[in-house]
Amino acid sequence: MTKPDPADETVPRALFDENTRRHQAAIARVDELLAVTERVRALHQPTQGLGYDSDEDDAPRSYGQIAQACTTCGTTDEYAVRWPCATVRALGEPGHAATGATELETTARVLSSLHRSAEADVTRVIALYEQWVKAGPPPLGAPLARWWDGRLVELHNAIQPADQTTEK
Repeated sequence: MTKPDPADETVPRALFDENTRRHQAAIARVDELLAVTERVRALHQPTQGLGYDSDEDDAPRSYGQIAQACTTCGTTDEYAVRWPCATVRALGEPGHAATGATELETTARVLSSLHRSAEADVTRVIALYEQWVKAGPPPLGAPLARWWDGRLVELHNAIQPADQTTEK
């Protein structure tokens, strides 16, 4: 692998493009997983059924009517599984299904927000890089430490704009 030329302005853009491609692929994968989760959740709905631990008798392991049983787990006419079944519990609380506030959806929203924020940061840093390339090296006779300090302040402000900084 050859080392990229520092004067080549396409290196940061290529890095940015690769990051964007990876983030978009991750977001697409999260969307796929959300769709699969919703299809599984649609299969597991409450219904009436017959099975053990019935609602009619207080005795454990009694057979009879179950007010809410899963439509997919077991059979509703003989071996009903009490609602919410293990699958629905693993996907999240049944109340969350109605509001759409599952952990996976929350994670997808957070990732999307982070992606937009990171994309904005990278765009500001690339713009700063392009500005530095146009400016060229420090002027002759200028104190090099002061010149670098100025560049570091510019980089800090590009990564963390003034509206995001907090005083400690």
